[in-house]
Amino acid sequence: MKNLIWIMTLLSICISCKKSDFLDKKPSTNIAEPTTLTDFQLLLDNTAVMNSTGGLAQVSADDHIVSYPIFQTATATERNAYIWNKDIYG
Repeated sequence: MKNLIWIMTLLSICISCKKSDFLDKKPSTNIAEPTTLTDFQLLLDNTAVMNSTGGLAQVSADDHIVSYPIFQTATATERNAYIWNKDIYG
């Protein structure tokens, strides 16, 4: 019985390791990439996005419950993250 388990485990590992080409697909080319120092500085200077949404993972986690008055005082982005809206930044 123990040998059968080892054989089944080895067989399932060998079958699951087949090569697939999903890693060979190229990403979309319409994505803008920062290349110069000015581009990176412009990203860092965009404080409306770069510095205000760092806690969205905690807001959308199920570790805490927010009361309705506190929910109403949150920003639209925080409220959308809390209720798992499809478009958080909408």
